[in-house]
Amino acid sequence: AVCPPGWTLTQFALRWILMHDAVTCAIPGAKRPAQVDENCASADLPALSEAAMAGVRRIYDAHIREQVHHRWKPCDALCREWLGRRYSLSCSVAVTG
Repeated sequence: AVCPPGWTLTQFALRWILMHDAVTCAIPGAKRPAQVDENCASADLPALSEAAMAGVRRIYDAHIREQVHHRWKPCDALCREWLGRRYSLSCSVAVTG
């Protein structure tokens, strides 16, 4: 199992996403107060081990990569696209406002 003992799959997923430098925060949903507590506890968990990260990569490569990876844009392309739109929006506001 990739998920460390005592962790929920939700905590594992949130801790995984929080380990990425590009992520400054995660905004998970919750319906019950216990889910909020579980989500918040994820930030205090230790970083995932290299073995856990390798397990995630194996699962991704075996079951997910072929379905989605070709749809991803490199991060730098996404940033340029987002910044370009934001710049266009700010120019439009400046010109029309």
